[in-house]
Amino acid sequence: MAVIEKWRGICANLANNNNKFWEIELHDNHDVITRWGRIAEEGKAQSKIFAGRGRSFFEQKIHEKKNKSNPDERYTEARTLDSVGTGGQSRVVQSANLVEIAKREINSNSADTIQLISRLANANIHNITSQTTMVYNKTTGLFETPLGIVTADAIIEARDWLRQIGDFVAVNDFGNRDFPNAINQYMRLIPSDFGRRRMEPQDIFPDLTAVRNQNDILDSLDGSLQMVLTAPPTTGDAPKQPKLFETTLHLCNDGKVYDKIKKMYDATRQSMHASSKLNIHKIYEVEIATMDTAFRQYGLKVGNVKSLWHGTRIGNLLSIMKGGFVIPPSNAGHCTGRMFGNGVYFSDQSTKSLNYAMGYAPGQRGGASYDCFMFVNDVAMGKEYIPSGPNSSLDPRKMGYDSTFAMANRSGVMNNEMIVYATTQINPRYLVEFK
Repeated sequence: MAVIEKWRGICANLANNNNKFWEIELHDNHDVITRWGRIAEEGKAQSKIFAGRGRSFFEQKIHEKKNKSNPDERYTEARTLDSVGTGGQSRVVQSANLVEIAKREINSNSADTIQLISRLANANIHNITSQTTMVYNKTTGLFETPLGIVTADAIIEARDWLRQIGDFVAVNDFGNRDFPNAINQYMRLIPSDFGRRRMEPQDIFPDLTAVRNQNDILDSLDGSLQMVLTAPPTTGDAPKQPKLFETTLHLCNDGKVYDKIKKMYDATRQSMHASSKLNIHKIYEVEIATMDTAFRQYGLKVGNVKSLWHGTRIGNLLSIMKGGFVIPPSNAGHCTGRMFGNGVYFSDQSTKSLNYAMGYAPGQRGGASYDCFMFVNDVAMGKEYIPSGPNSSLDPRKMGYDSTFAMANRSGVMNNEMIVYATTQINPRYLVEFK
């Protein structure tokens, strides 16, 4: 007995304490099976078999769920890879496979480096499962939301609803009647576990930190989706796929390099930062082929190349090793916390960047981590724009500049921040581990 068609629906409504799913399957023997429950409580889901009822019954039940007389009780289709496929073929991430792929494809030179690659791959798994509603299935090795893997178009639409939510939260307009509707629409797109108790809209999004946390979830879902779409097929007869990783990661044993980076770190180490107690543990030479090539072709022409720090949580490192740095999707600054527009942020002040890796950056969720890494990057700053204060919609390229230099005590920040708006201006050179 095989499933020939499946439909999944979500009903999300705060006022009615609705946060539930309903699923129906049509099998090749004409059986129809339904399953339902609350989001993230699939272990408590109920199911029912309608023997031999066939396609007309299958379509009738979907119509009933989508067209209930009470609009608040209607189900909308869950937009997941399981329901829409990818080019007619569902693809999934096999995490165990991902670890082996990373170890096999990343060019390494020591047991320490291979061990690090395994740590990064496993941290990537933890990053997804701990920061999203996705779960890791140990039996199948798959990352899944309660209803499958959210599609790219659903993530794009969810970002727009989150921007609207952020607009209300930013001005404390919690009584606006459009505020709960925006949350309902967001929840229909992104299956989320908000528990069983009835919640007011402000309980879910009390402040901008909560909004930014959800934006991070969207980033994680987006990153995991890219893994889905690029993961090699698991069948042995599938055509050969391009490599996932065009990356070199070598343990650096050059004392001169170590001394140079240590001096660079100590020179701007500030006791005001929580991360200032950490020390350099190991240094790895990095080359991400796509970024190195683009930088040589385009970045060097921009000029004014500076050696700058970029700190990020360990769970993001494998994604960077795979695809390099990315410019975050456009969204309102109060949703992302990015004070100077959508770019990649760096600093020439070491512990300012290390705070982001440690989890002590403003508005950052999660506890402190002492398993911390920073990239040392060549960054082509070109002609620098120095703003007088934060501007989340800033793009200095429209004014003839190549980058932003948010200067401490001049641009509304306590520490220097450098931002570029094109990844071709970035070339990671070293990955520094701190303990």
